[in-house]
Amino acid sequence: MQSSRPAPSRHHGPDLPRTTPDDAVARPLTVPGQRRRPCPARPSLARAGRRRRTLTSVTVIRDAAPADLPEILRLVHALAEYEREPDAVEATLDDFARALFPDDGAPTTHALIAENDGTVIGMAVWYPTFSTWTGRNGIWLEDLFVDPEHRGGGAGKGLLTRLAQICVERGWTRLEWVVLNWNEPAIAFYESLGSQPMDEWHTRRLDGDALRRLGKA
Repeated sequence: MQSSRPAPSRHHGPDLPRTTPDDAVARPLTVPGQRRRPCPARPSLARAGRRRRTLTSVTVIRDAAPADLPEILRLVHALAEYEREPDAVEATLDDFARALFPDDGAPTTHALIAENDGTVIGMAVWYPTFSTWTGRNGIWLEDLFVDPEHRGGGAGKGLLTRLAQICVERGWTRLEWVVLNWNEPAIAFYESLGSQPMDEWHTRRLDGDALRRLGKA
């Protein structure tokens, strides 16, 4: 029998860890962006002591680092605003630090960062799942969000592309998430990537008092 599906995540529209060696996410992924006015290159981009100019803004998809925690929390709050639940976020920086960068043991959750010219513009928070039907792990995408002013440049697709790469590299068989039924732009975007709706599934959640009552039974 198939294992139960993870709790639903929260997603905006498309444009809308410290890891152990086995869990480490590989190379950064770059996403070509829109053209912009020439400007001096950042010092880290200078080669052989020479400064150079760039005409193209590039979005880099990389692993989250501890220094990204404030930006991750900011993006989570922005996502809650987008999904009309501005007061729903209870998580703190310490909560994210324990999950993503624990002092002991392996992380239970992972995150990717979309960065443009040194500025964090988006994130994807995910964790491994397991299918009893395939006998393989997969990825559950908990949150995907890109700042509104940076949508349309490919950051959302870049984050999903990197997650798909992780699945393929590790022999994992599924990349799954949920999307709010009123978020038509996101649904159209996800369909354009070849994802399939799981209409036969009815997601259930047990939390709050109901969870505590059952846990004490």
